[in-house]
Amino acid sequence: MVIVLSVVIALAFVVYVLIRRLEMQVSLILAGFFLLSIAALYGVDIMHQAPGNVQDTGYFLFNLFELLKGAFAHRVIEIGLAIMAVGGFSAYMLHIGASQALVRVSLVLFKKVSNPYILLTGFFFLNQFLSMVITSAAALGMLLMVTEYPLLRKLGINRYTATGVIVAGTSLEFGPLIVPTICAGNLLNMDAMEYFVRHRLLIVLLTMATIAMSNYLWLRFTDKKAMCPPEKGSRETIDAKTPEAPGYYAIFPVFLFIWVLLFNKITDTYFISFNYYMNVIVAVFLTLFIVIVIHSLRIKSVKKGLDGWKHFIDGMAKFWPVVTLIVAASIFSYGLTKIGAVNMLVNSVIQMGLNGSIMTIIFACVIFIVGIMTGSGNAPFLSLAPLIPDIAAQFDMQAVSMLVPSHFASSLGRTVSPIAGVVIVCAGIAKIDPIHVVKKIFIPILTGFICMFFYNMLINGVQ
Repeated sequence: MVIVLSVVIALAFVVYVLIRRLEMQVSLILAGFFLLSIAALYGVDIMHQAPGNVQDTGYFLFNLFELLKGAFAHRVIEIGLAIMAVGGFSAYMLHIGASQALVRVSLVLFKKVSNPYILLTGFFFLNQFLSMVITSAAALGMLLMVTEYPLLRKLGINRYTATGVIVAGTSLEFGPLIVPTICAGNLLNMDAMEYFVRHRLLIVLLTMATIAMSNYLWLRFTDKKAMCPPEKGSRETIDAKTPEAPGYYAIFPVFLFIWVLLFNKITDTYFISFNYYMNVIVAVFLTLFIVIVIHSLRIKSVKKGLDGWKHFIDGMAKFWPVVTLIVAASIFSYGLTKIGAVNMLVNSVIQMGLNGSIMTIIFACVIFIVGIMTGSGNAPFLSLAPLIPDIAAQFDMQAVSMLVPSHFASSLGRTVSPIAGVVIVCAGIAKIDPIHVVKKIFIPILTGFICMFFYNMLINGVQ
């Protein structure tokens, strides 16, 4: 009874912190320490099979911080540096104007499209693919509001619909360079590219098509029924300062994806064998070196070219909170495992006559709802994902079958949250209420979320 009560208290505390948007990292560590303390009181060896290179100090209090040290060492080396490197690269691409050039060049594809709703659908697909190389949803949303939004307004599309499509275009976290993708691959002991291509790519494309079709129908319906205030087209422009860069800079953000795509296990097995697997960190530094050289030659200043390095470092630093969140989540999930919460949950589900498929849906729905409540695509998934391999093993099912829906749930839930960064940024630029943006895209996103379970069952299989 004490163990059950302890788990309830810890979970309630974490949910409260998520809802109130308090300091998540410290809260997860404290909740994990609380659970580990209760487990130790009941004679559980909390140092047995602990992640990272840790040793039993002989003192309970010291052991807790030894576990924290081990979690930092384990996670930072395995996954933290990769996440920070991608974040730094994204910041550098924004600094030199390469990301802006990519968006600008991509828009040329739709110059001759006159039907506004076909254009909206085309932009939705374009935005999803752009998220492969512009990995921050808020940054991508801001860029699209500067470039796509004025074009959509000129075609007579009201600001609610235009903003909604841009936000929806960041919903699926498409590509192997996204933080949750890197984290999921790590949990499954596989490369992020392998996880994305083998287990997520086809589901992403099917879900993308489902949302696009739903978007097309729903936006036309809401515009006709005037569920959001309609407006006539305008010639408004967005006043925002963005670095000007030549069109060929558009290839720079794609370089990183090309290296990862060429030198990985999938390409080696099915296409061309290079006998070398390039991880994300090496790809980032290689691309960064090439781009710095080219950029320095173009601006004819080695000093200014090298000064951009500080933007890369600053970008890495901005992703340090994400890394600490992963560490904190590992401590919390380790505490839940050691106290026996995972076994209790699985046994309860089995006693109710439910199977792994139902558990997968329940877990994903929880993450989806928490994503809406917190406005975060990372926090819900990174906090709960470490539990999935153990839960899946209890049901004799592959962890990837449960992990993929939860991964989708986090980003889709964030997309329809009125307090999500990307929603607030885009709504603020368009000068509308974030709630109106969510109203415009909630039904298509929910449709995609529901259909995603069916696609996952077909591709990854569940029991």
